[in-house]
Amino acid sequence: MSEDNTNGARFVECMFPVVIVHDGAVRAQVEALDDMLAYVWTAATTVGDPSDSRPVNLDVGGPTLRSHLLRVGVLIQAYTLCPPDLVTTGVTP
Repeated sequence: MSEDNTNGARFVECMFPVVIVHDGAVRAQVEALDDMLAYVWTAATTVGDPSDSRPVNLDVGGPTLRSHLLRVGVLIQAYTLCPPDLVTTGVTP
């Protein structure tokens, strides 16, 4: 979790790891992971901000599988609904 400032407002941002795994022959894993990463990255942009991905080996107690770890940042809470400076245009004391 971290703080993010957007347009003068403060938000809490959480980074969620998304692990993409494909089983099969090595060539099939590599080809499928390329396609799956593109689909998941596009889908992640609808809920947050994907920041990076990296290939990782996943040990499942048997064969080691190829996978990708994608990090997606999601704004989850606003500290305030008001901008830092209140708008006073048209207001008379």
